[in-house]
Amino acid sequence: MPVTTQAERRELRSAVRDFLESVYPPLSSETRVGAGDKLDDATWARVSGEIGLPGLVVPVSEGGQDLGVTEAAVVLEETARVLFAQPFLSSSVLATIAIKESGEGAAFLSRLASGSLIATLCLDDDPDMPVTATRVDTRWQLNGAKELVLDATLAGSFVVSVALDGETALLLVDADQVTIEPYEGIDLTRTIARVRFDAAPAIRLGGDQTELVARLGHLGAVAASAELTGLADRAMTMAVEYAQTRVQFGRPIGSFQAVKHLCADMLTIVESSRAATAAAAASADDRPDELAVTAAIAKAWTSEQCPLATELLIQILGGTGYTWEHPAHLLLRRARTLAVTFGDAADHRERLAELLAAR
Repeated sequence: MPVTTQAERRELRSAVRDFLESVYPPLSSETRVGAGDKLDDATWARVSGEIGLPGLVVPVSEGGQDLGVTEAAVVLEETARVLFAQPFLSSSVLATIAIKESGEGAAFLSRLASGSLIATLCLDDDPDMPVTATRVDTRWQLNGAKELVLDATLAGSFVVSVALDGETALLLVDADQVTIEPYEGIDLTRTIARVRFDAAPAIRLGGDQTELVARLGHLGAVAASAELTGLADRAMTMAVEYAQTRVQFGRPIGSFQAVKHLCADMLTIVESSRAATAAAAASADDRPDELAVTAAIAKAWTSEQCPLATELLIQILGGTGYTWEHPAHLLLRRARTLAVTFGDAADHRERLAELLAAR
């Protein structure tokens, strides 16, 4: 995996931002509500063919760019800024890393890199129907259900974690073998679903994946933190732009100290969240022993602070921010949902306390 410099990551951020702004519709309720229900084939084809985002973490030998979690976090910030409704986080980051690091997923990596295969990760069991795996001849069958599955309606394959004989296994299941039950959540731009398996045939990826599944949970927290940071950054940008142009009492509202303080608070949220997320991403790439701690720090912070930034945007916008037509509510909805995805702030504070106490 090549090591990128800060300058190269800034160039990556700029290139991805420019590209997404050129190919993706302007941010509005009209263009984003329901956009995550199905794949936008034209946009996904351009993202795959022109800038190669689906292959970001795939090895060069399989048609990818062989970059790391640090670079993926940069891209996740940018996809969140435009409320990108295509499966970059779920497929191109988490599922791809799961398949790549399983040790037996090489046959799927080139398809993931090209964007022709979309996969998503299933980690959370339905407590009433935990997933079980049964060996049938040379194949496996899965029964049970997984909760909180991102982009389930877009996926062609599901990477499923299963407790098996004292180990944790990862198995790959085709989408036509499962039943997808979308939730009615507050995020109107991304589908989250319950996925049910009824004697679904599956392929096992490698042997005992207990450590990898734990790592994937931490990586999910890092990825969600990166998206939360991107949402906060977009909220700050929109707030500052509005404060510079909205005139009250004969002057821009941005000239009033109270509004300046709100914008400064948003900048503090963005920069601190970016720093915490970058540290966690760097741990994932270079210091895996520190990942559990740094991921918990990042997610505990961003889950609490970044939704606040979207709330401050609505406060600065005033009545305009409460309308359906303005996209501010979409940023808030995505932020509130991400705040509890892969664990909320309380979960990660408790985890952090346990990790530090055990040292």
